[in-house]
Amino acid sequence: MGLIGPNGAGKTTCFNLITGFEEPDAGRILFKGEDITGLKPPNRISKKGVARTFQIVKPLAGLTVTENVLAGAAEKAGAFRRPG
Repeated sequence: MGLIGPNGAGKTTCFNLITGFEEPDAGRILFKGEDITGLKPPNRISKKGVARTFQIVKPLAGLTVTENVLAGAAEKAGAFRRPG
């Protein structure tokens, strides 16, 4: 799914609200029937399957595009959690 619109239309604000980087003043955000409004920290929302990308051309500069995507998948799978 994608969201398009002109500059200033609120696309980034919308994604920030959905992904928990900003908290809404009113209303609720539902995902698959579950209220995820303001779930903190935001990684709790990403673990439910809602994620966003940032306008960073290559976040891990030493890695290929595929390796960057795999790093995100590994995080979602819990590969970077500390034991205990």
